[in-house]
Amino acid sequence: MIVRPAAEQDLGRILQIYERARRYMRENGNPDQWGSVYPPEELLCEDIKLKRLYVIEDSSDNSL
Repeated sequence: MIVRPAAEQDLGRILQIYERARRYMRENGNPDQWGSVYPPEELLCEDIKLKRLYVIEDSSDNSL
């Protein structure tokens, strides 16, 4: 397992992960914490640019 700063090419997968988390929260009684669009893509892009967003990568298959 590798923890590394997120890169622009990770953005699509990061967005998928957040969508899955929002859906899970809605389905399990927590519909308001992140609403339907938090965090916005612009914030994630800024965090990537400023190296404030990290990903965990499974070194055995290179997936996030």
